[in-house]
Amino acid sequence: MNEIEIWKKQLETKERKDMNERIIYDKNIDQEKEDLHDHLLEYGYATEEEISLVTSIMGYNLEALEGILYSRTGYRTLEQIRDYE
Repeated sequence: MNEIEIWKKQLETKERKDMNERIIYDKNIDQEKEDLHDHLLEYGYATEEEISLVTSIMGYNLEALEGILYSRTGYRTLEQIRDYE
């Protein structure tokens, strides 16, 4: 293999690794959103309608859900609230 082929191979390997890390990160974020959404409902911090209203304005993302959590509890993250329960 010449230098260009080696470089291309290294780049392809790095791109695959980066893509796999991104997929894992996205799955973790999706799980965090789902867990927080469930927690907000389960503990009565917000109704489904309130969550829908906020996320229709801000988008369905972790920041919006954490905003609801903060406005209702003063805690910034689900991890923080779990630490103090």
